[in-house]
This record gives sequence, C-alpha cells and structure tokens, in this order.
Amino acid sequence: MAAPKRRVVFVASLSLCGIASIAIFERLISTSAPSSSASYSLSVHHHQQVNDQLPDDTTFTGEGTTTSLHQRRLSLSGCSIPPPRTAGDEVQPTYFAFCPGSGSHLGERLVEALTGYETASATNSKNNNGIENSAIYTTHYPQSTSSSSPNKLIDSQIQRATILIRNPLTSIVAFFDHAYEVRNHEVASVEQWFDWRDGEGWHVESLILEYMQFVCYWMDRYIPQNRLLLTYEGLTDDQFGIDITSELNEFLGQAEGVTPLDKESVSCVWKAVVKNINPNLIDMQTDGQQEGLVDMQQQQRVRRNRKLQVNGSNSRPYTRDQLDKMMKMMTEIAERYQDDVQLHNIMKDYYEHIAHVKAELSLSEPPSSYSVITPFIVGEEESMEPLQVCGRGVPISVGVELRMKEEYSQCPRINAILENDKNTPMLILKGNDTYGRTGNNLIELMHALQHGREKGVVVAIMLDSWAIRLITSMWMAFPTNDLNGGFLSGGGIQEWKTEVEKVLCVKIILAYEELATYPNVIDMDTRDLFMSKANESVKDYIQFQMHNLRTLFRSYNQGIGVDFKNERVGSMCSVLDAIFGDNKSSAIYSVIHSRSLEGDPGLRLLKRISDSSGCDPLAALEMEPDYIKDILSPLGLLEHPILFITDHQRPEILERLIADPDIGPKIHLIPDEASWIGGDITAGITANAFIGNPASTFSGFIAKSRMALGFENNFLFRARNENGVWENALTGLQTCSKNNGRGSNIVTVKTHYPQSAGVLPDFDDQIDRAFIVILNPLYAIPSFFNHIHEMKNHVRAPIEAWIEWRDMFVQNQISEFKLFIM
Repeated sequence: MAAPKRRVVFVASLSLCGIASIAIFERLISTSAPSSSASYSLSVHHHQQVNDQLPDDTTFTGEGTTTSLHQRRLSLSGCSIPPPRTAGDEVQPTYFAFCPGSGSHLGERLVEALTGYETASATNSKNNNGIENSAIYTTHYPQSTSSSSPNKLIDSQIQRATILIRNPLTSIVAFFDHAYEVRNHEVASVEQWFDWRDGEGWHVESLILEYMQFVCYWMDRYIPQNRLLLTYEGLTDDQFGIDITSELNEFLGQAEGVTPLDKESVSCVWKAVVKNINPNLIDMQTDGQQEGLVDMQQQQRVRRNRKLQVNGSNSRPYTRDQLDKMMKMMTEIAERYQDDVQLHNIMKDYYEHIAHVKAELSLSEPPSSYSVITPFIVGEEESMEPLQVCGRGVPISVGVELRMKEEYSQCPRINAILENDKNTPMLILKGNDTYGRTGNNLIELMHALQHGREKGVVVAIMLDSWAIRLITSMWMAFPTNDLNGGFLSGGGIQEWKTEVEKVLCVKIILAYEELATYPNVIDMDTRDLFMSKANESVKDYIQFQMHNLRTLFRSYNQGIGVDFKNERVGSMCSVLDAIFGDNKSSAIYSVIHSRSLEGDPGLRLLKRISDSSGCDPLAALEMEPDYIKDILSPLGLLEHPILFITDHQRPEILERLIADPDIGPKIHLIPDEASWIGGDITAGITANAFIGNPASTFSGFIAKSRMALGFENNFLFRARNENGVWENALTGLQTCSKNNGRGSNIVTVKTHYPQSAGVLPDFDDQIDRAFIVILNPLYAIPSFFNHIHEMKNHVRAPIEAWIEWRDMFVQNQISEFKLFIM
C-alpha cells in the first residue's frame, strides 16, 4: 500500500541488542539531552584495553633494532624519550596522587616522559636526593596502601596536585590482581579473587571507604586552580587520550622549572607510553602499519593476562551488596561536590556503569524485564522513590523523571503572574462543555499544556472547569473527607492549589472575580485544543508530553479525597483490586480494549488511519480470536488472565472470545462496581501487554501513558503480511509522532532487518536516514536470550537453560550480527 510522503528515520537495531537498545532510543525521546560531560567523564564501558602494569624494562623491537622506552627524539620526523633526570632546586614540585589500581606505573612513566624529570615516591624514591630534587611526588595517601604519610616539611611546600582516579569497579580488581601477582608471581584465579573478596578484613568494603577518603582529601586540599583531576578511562581513551595528556602536560608545565612539550611531542609521548607504540616508528608508519605494530606488541600482554580477559569484567564479579556500596559512595561524592561539574559527571558515569553491571550480575540471575535500578540522584531529590502504580513497578527510572523535571518544571511565566504581573498572557480553561468524551478531554488537557509551552503563555484553569473535574477525578483529588464543601471554603484549598500549580506549571483561578483582574486572557474552544498541532520538534514534544503523564501518575487517586463537586473520588486501582486483590503487584495479565466508536463513524475513522499507517482497517474493531492469539501466544500470555474492557456496543465480540477454547477460560470481565474510567485506564497501563484500537483516543491515551512509563508490548497498529501472519504494521514506534486528533504521521520506524526477527515497511524506499544501534555481542546475545526466555516463561532463566540455548543458537546469532552490520 502506498504511503504518503513523510520524513521518517529508521531505528535499526540488532534483535539481540533489541529491547534494551530500542528502549535506549525511546528514552532519547523521553529524556532530556545528554549531559555535556567533560572529556574526562568517558564511558568506562569502551576504554579499558590498556594494561598499566608493564614491566619497567619493556623494549620495542622493529626492523632489527631494539630501542628502550626511555629514548626519544622530539622532532617532526619521530621522537625518542631520554631517561628522566634529577630535578634541581629551582623546580617546583607537584603531587601526583593515584587512587590504588588507577594506573600508578603508567602515570609515573607518563609524567617522567612529559617533564623529563624523575618522580619521587614516599615508598620508592628513584633518586637519593628525596623530594627536594623531584618535580613530581607520587602518592596513594591517605589510603592505607600508602606505607607512610608525606614528609611534613616537604608536604607543606607542595602547592598543587594532579589526581588520577578510576572506576572502583575496575580499580579494586586491578589493585587485587597487581598485589597478588607481585606477591605470588602468577595470575590470580577466580577462586582466589573470591577468597580475597569475601575473606576476613572486608577488603572490598575497606577499599570502597578509602576510595571516598582519597577523593575527598585531595579535592578539599587544593583549590580548583591548583589541582587537575584525571580519569584512567579518559587518559587511555583512543579518541580523547592525547587531548587529556596535553592538558596534563600544560598543568605540569605551569610549575616553576618545568618546560612543557609541544603538541606534536605530546602526541608522540602518549602513543609511546600509553599505547606502547615504538617511538622511532610512530611517524614513519601508515595507520594500518601502526595498528599491526600495536597488535604485535600487545600479544605478550594479552597472553600474560589471558585468564583475566576470558569474560571481561565478569571474571572478577562483586556481590550485590558491594555494588550497592559503590553506588552509594558515588552518590555521596557527587552530593558533596555538587558545584564541581567535572567530578559530578565522572561519578555519574561510574555510577551508571556499576548499575549496569549490577543489573547483569550473572546469567543465572538475569534481571526482570520490569526491574528498576535506582538512578543516580544527588541533592534534595535523593529521597524520590521509584514510580509505582498500584504497587506495580514501572520500568522508567527516577533519573529520567528528575532530568525531565529539571527541564520542564521550570515555570518562569507562572512566577511572573504569581508576583502580580497582571499583563502576563493566560490561556484559560473554563466551563464544562468539551469536545468528546474522556479520551478527547485528556488530549485537550495535554494540548493546552503544550500550547502554553510553545506560545509562552500561562495555562490558567478555573476551579469549576472541565479540566479540574478531569484532573481531580483521577489524579490530584482534594485531600479531605469533608463532603460538605468545607475544604473549598477553608484554608486547605490554598495548599492543594499551590502544589498543583507547582507540578503542572499552571495557574488555578478560584473565582471569576479573580479572572477579571487579568486583561490578557486567551479563550480557546476545546475542539480547537483537540485539533491543535505542535510546532516544536518531535523530540521535545514527546518529552514534554511524557513528563506531564509521569507527573500525573505520581499523584494517582487511591479512593481518598474528593473531586471538585465534593464527591468521593474512585480508586485508580479499583479494577486491579477487584480482579487480583493482594496479588495485583505481581499479577501477569493482558488487556483488550474493544471500542466500536458508534458503528460507521468508527469504521470511517479507522479506514483513514489504515490508509496512513498500513494497519488493517477492521482487525482492531473486530478483535477476532486469531488476531488476539497471534499477539498473546508468542509472549506466553495465553496462560494468564486477559482483562476485557469494552464500550458494550458490540457484545458479539466478547461472545466470540469467550467461545474460543484458548482465550475463553482466561477472559476476566470487569465487575460493574469496580469499572470506571480511571480504573480501566490503570489496568490497561500496567498490563504486561495492551491490545487496543488506534482510532480510539482512550486506547491512544493508554498507549502513550505506557510509553511514558516505559512499558512495551503495545498493539494497536496490526496487519497481515504476505504470509498471512499478523505483525505490527509500522514495525515500531507509532507513538513517537505528533498527534493531531485524527491519526499521525510516522516519525520513526524500528526494525531488526535483515535479521530473521526483522522486516521492512512497504514505504522502505521513502526512508533515507537511519539510526543504527549495536551492542557488543558478548553482552547482546545473553541479553537477547534472557529477554525471550522471560517473555515466554515469565521466570528468570536458570544457567542450564542458557547452556542448552547457547549450544543451539549462538553461532546463528553471531552470523546474523555480521549480516546486520553489513
């Protein structure tokens, strides 16, 4: 079917990278722009290939020559690094403080090559003159691994410091491996790591505590101008390492008596010391030859540490409790130094890496699809709890919510009007005449908030309006048991009003006399609001809408309080309570929303949507048993309850489903006393899968809310393929589009093509851009396995299940990985 021309972006993802990688893209839409981390704050997942424990006598062999590491020629034709010399009395010393396991040997060689001077150490001075004749004083102080504190007389004279840290997830392992090998002259086994990790003395816990002590000591001791903070990950990074080394060179060169190197020489030194490339060959080889040389020179190191590299970071696993302690420590450091953007970003990156490792601790204990990892939060928001709806955890993290709150909960216009700037323009929502039912009203409210954001006007809401009726009936009820109106006339209304204004960035008008005092009021009909289109970017539109939805569900009603008519509000959990009772938090179920839309008008509307999206023009109206089973069977949900929500206009639909031998026994009808708009919405939002009608604004609101909260398995746009099999007509993210009340243009199409799990849409030839997501297959394949096993069985996969699947399918997944990239 021909599709209208539109601007579409492919989101291409390996199926084995799949659910997680698409979730990442969806969160690019539903989260704020990435924080601009300094170059020090690099992703620690990608830059850990450098071994910092080479023997000091390492030599390079090439073209029949043997050249010492400490020989260099600082010229454009090449360089040699001469042995470091003793510093004179005229040289001003600088501390180089290393957190244990962060690469002290690498750091010492690097600063000696940059300055040309020997380093001195509290534990191993390399000359006989001590600190007086050293440009750099290396130390692990105040950690217990430092055998002594610095000489007090000399310590008082050192006015500047370079600080090198590393993610404790890897630095503690590096410290253990180095200490074990120095003592035993062999590589430690995994069992020996376990013995040390869990042995008496709390080695890991002690190093976590001392890590914080180290960072705080050096950050507190020197002002920012007199300290330079580096990370091992940044220093060894292929892209940024030279730039960071240049900054280190410049900082060292600010000390009296130290002359910094020129840019070309810094690049040479970095390649020679950090990347272990022969200095004499650096400028005489092509890039390909250099890469071959590096590979050849690293073979010895790879063989030496082959036992440590079998399974990446998993070869030295931590306990969950130890990972939690690391994450807590990262948060405490960031909170203590909130004004230091660089350190804050470093701690954030480290925290997120540790959280990722915690989530994938082992294949025998894979994380739940709906598990929530506590996000990186500092400051007064640290107490914000992960969002739950009726006791059911949602996949969206608190970190996402906080980033959205920071960006979208700023209300400068509201502040102006609260300060009695009567000329501030206001869009007023008043009266009780609306365009359509609840689904439409929800869209009208969302569009009003969007209009206020885009036009720079305050959204004002009359207390007796349709908007307050809508809000208080489901989310932000007046917190009172007074059914006689005392709350509205007393002081309680002011507290409620202030809170709603704060979280929704709106102005609540209590009386029309107050409204009359504002001369610049805009009155829009609800039909115009429903039909209005957003003008800002799709990303910003989606982010703002999702922020508003999450804000509402932070305050869902639980049957306590009254609405604006002083009537007791219903509980948004009523349907879940009625069906599942005390088991509602863990219940596995799906929801079918059958909406007929008044007969012929519904047929015509779905036909228009079908023409633009490619979905079947009847399937979502008829809800045939085969249609339902083709959705639920692959997910393993035919073995679990199916809640049926309907407008009761076509009872034959329910009769067909009940008559089906597979579906009928699982159908649960909503009791009349529990069924109402809010309860039905919540049941649909928190379901393990939702099947709805794309022509229904009620279904659309549930699907959007599910996406805002991070739930997948939304089935609204379905069609049969050439083989007669039902599939998603859009192959992806229909909800990533601007809603105009009558359907949407597709903005993104996700696919796993050409993998066996992927297909292309009919309008493939019209898509000229792509966003491609891949993941290291070492992690992607187990992640794919964990997901499909849990979706099918609703339990975490045991290690035996992984081994059985691995031996049958991994080779095919590797082949498809290559095919996908090509």
